[in-house]
Amino acid sequence: KLRRVMWAYTPPGGALNSAMLVWDYNNKLWSKFDGIPVLNSILDPASREPYALLTDGRLVHLFTGEDDDGDDIPWHYETGDQDMRTWLGKSLPWVDMMVANDNMDYNMTLSVTWDSGRLTLPAQTLTKTTTDGRVIATTTSEITKHRCYTYGYGRYFRFRVSGSSATGRPTVLAWRPEARIGGISE
Repeated sequence: KLRRVMWAYTPPGGALNSAMLVWDYNNKLWSKFDGIPVLNSILDPASREPYALLTDGRLVHLFTGEDDDGDDIPWHYETGDQDMRTWLGKSLPWVDMMVANDNMDYNMTLSVTWDSGRLTLPAQTLTKTTTDGRVIATTTSEITKHRCYTYGYGRYFRFRVSGSSATGRPTVLAWRPEARIGGISE
């Protein structure tokens, strides 16, 4: 089964193949390596781990673990601006975040911002069993639904979910805002 795809490339003003992008199919994320003079990339058929053959003849392991020299690797999912300018009355009492129930512990933060930072709501913490300290009521074998109570109004809003490799990297399947709107703006 395909797990990773690696692309070595020459960055602007850099040495030949001195940067590499790696797509991890399991975690659905990109990793970037730079300053590595890559001649070729190799996938060990037994362990399925990626290695790079460098221009000086060395063979190096490209990625292992969930940290970068001891530092956690941060991650985030962010929506674009969700436009509500068409409506006269608008508010956002809550948002439901659906997360894959893959038996992984996690701790992530949800932030909601209105109108490019005019109003930023207090961040809420989502774990495998709680939403901002409240026990989760809706869990199936496939999803965990976090109901995050929000407030605020404006022309558009944006969601950001973040965490780090040390706190788990869950798969956010969907989000559903409960937008209360009324009247069309002319």
